[in-house]
Amino acid sequence: MSFKSLNLNSSYNSARNNLVDEFYIPVLTESIKYDRITGFFNSSSLALAAMGLKNFIINGGKMRLLCGTQLSPEDLNSIINASDISKKISENFLEDIGNINDEIKLNHIKLLAWMIDNNILEITIGVVKNENGYIGGILHEKTGILLDKNDNVIVFSGSNNETEFGWSSRGLGNIEKFKVFSSWEDSKFMEDESENFEIAWNNFNPYLEVMDVPKAAKDGLIKLAPPNLDEVMKLNLTPKNNILIEDTRKLRPYQEEAITNWQNNGNCGIFEMATGTGKTFTALNCISRCFEENPDLVTIISCPYAHLVEQWVQDAEKLLDIKTFKLYSSGNSNWKKDLSSLVSRLKRGYVKNALIFTTHNGFSSDFFRTQISKIHNTSLLVVDEMHHVVANTFRLGLLEHYDYRLGLSATPRVYNNEEGTEEVLTYFKQIVFEFGINEALTEVKENYETYLAPYDYFPKKIELNHEELNDFLRLSEKIAYLIDEDKTFEENENLKRLLIARKKILNNAEAKFDCLRKILRSYDDLDHLIVFCSPQQIDYVLEILKEEGVSPRHRFTHQEGTKKKKEFGGLSEREFLVDKFDKGVYKALVAIKCLDEGVDVPSADKVIIMSSSNNPREYIQRRGRVLRRYKGKEKAEIYDMTIIQKDDTGKFVEGIVKYEKIRLLDFINSANNSGDCIKLLRKWGVMR
Repeated sequence: MSFKSLNLNSSYNSARNNLVDEFYIPVLTESIKYDRITGFFNSSSLALAAMGLKNFIINGGKMRLLCGTQLSPEDLNSIINASDISKKISENFLEDIGNINDEIKLNHIKLLAWMIDNNILEITIGVVKNENGYIGGILHEKTGILLDKNDNVIVFSGSNNETEFGWSSRGLGNIEKFKVFSSWEDSKFMEDESENFEIAWNNFNPYLEVMDVPKAAKDGLIKLAPPNLDEVMKLNLTPKNNILIEDTRKLRPYQEEAITNWQNNGNCGIFEMATGTGKTFTALNCISRCFEENPDLVTIISCPYAHLVEQWVQDAEKLLDIKTFKLYSSGNSNWKKDLSSLVSRLKRGYVKNALIFTTHNGFSSDFFRTQISKIHNTSLLVVDEMHHVVANTFRLGLLEHYDYRLGLSATPRVYNNEEGTEEVLTYFKQIVFEFGINEALTEVKENYETYLAPYDYFPKKIELNHEELNDFLRLSEKIAYLIDEDKTFEENENLKRLLIARKKILNNAEAKFDCLRKILRSYDDLDHLIVFCSPQQIDYVLEILKEEGVSPRHRFTHQEGTKKKKEFGGLSEREFLVDKFDKGVYKALVAIKCLDEGVDVPSADKVIIMSSSNNPREYIQRRGRVLRRYKGKEKAEIYDMTIIQKDDTGKFVEGIVKYEKIRLLDFINSANNSGDCIKLLRKWGVMR
């Protein structure tokens, strides 16, 4: 075969053509020589230059690649001679190639590295200059010249660079166009283009200085080369589309409404959506639509914990294929260097867009804020579990620099911090969509299911023993005295210490262990159970589960890491535990707080709450852990150990019952068996 058999178009346009599949790969497959001029020398350019080259290599092909380079004003100010340029090119390229985290892209570069090492490919760098020296322009010509075994020549020339966006198609990148010329139709044009390339390549153009790839950059590239051709042929070089990967999930009507409200509010606002109703999926679609309008978009996604960042990365990779960078400090000790490098490459135009994942600790740090302020791209800030950033330290991350803003939370208003809550609500330009638990439990989908699984609620009355009650009342007297002092809660460290000590008495009441045994014994066979307890209870709870035949079971705490390991099949320990729990290998997970927010355990259908708080955010999150829909799950069951305490005179201890009652009524309000629960509270005497 030859070029003449390919039935090529006279021009290609990315709005209607797949440039890679319809042109680039077919012509390279038939080529034995390829000369290319492109605008940049970076990892993206090299990766795209390698498309279709496997057959080119088999053909015994030779390639010459003349790349431009873009020098920033800072670079130009530090450059005195060509050796300075060489050093700067090496620094920029090694920095760029060291940050590749895309397997496909890295494999393309390994292919080119092998070609260089085996003298199949030559690369030179062209730096624009005039009579006054280097001027910071770029080699903007985009031309390719290809020769087949029958001496037929094809030239393509147009707007597309050798970059991901230059070769993307069908609305997935830049809108690019180039024309194609052939020697059997226009031999004169072929001669002119070939001559122009030789002039540039051989350094005869007075306005272009052509130099070899600096040794440091070349050596760094060759280090990636596979050892032989057999290994080269094993490389996975299948290209991916650039922005959207089809996701099998479809937006629900309420999620579409949320996105519309956000867009109508200037791409700003908060989604107050119940746990399990798809906040992450809705937010990713916001990013996708924002990206369609702003292809240079830089999105910062901040989460309270590293394991939630991992979940976001996994979900984003299913829906988005924008370049991703994981920068949270607990999972990447080099995150500061990586972020600085990314910002530098964005400024130089080597990277067009990015997703930056971080934690609330990271995004509010001085270093992160300084680096983000240097980015001139359109920017979007997405804050998951945004109620956390009401804290003074985290609020520092809420920069005015962000063009667009999206906050996500089932409980955006923070208990006992009205001032901070209002400041954060104002920053995000208020709540633009609400979809609470009652809507999620009553609105019906096409298959006649509600969006969340219904639940039965079983409050369990717990009483303190004599010693526990005396300790509670003693601490209550001290707390009452301190409350009368002229200090705010934040200022009164002694008050906070006493409140924590008093709360521990309620959380760790001895009677809760007997209650746990009774609940477990009410089931013949028990699985898909989550137990929430305190740090002081966890070891004994695990022992009780073992004694009662709930085995195997496992703790789920901060000790179970988020770092991926071979021993867990490439998963983190937490991911491994959740996977085994979903599959029924582990019958129970015993958690302290790690399962409160964001961790998806959809198969869980029973939860026992031994340790709780009066903070609505905490108990709402815990309820949400068992309400997600899952195959075969018709409903969930929630057991809630509740302190209902009377003093020696027979009166309820208001410091306990008043706040426990708030949580009870919140749970009862949405429960299947709310009538039975109300009767129980009346029997206990806490309701009339």
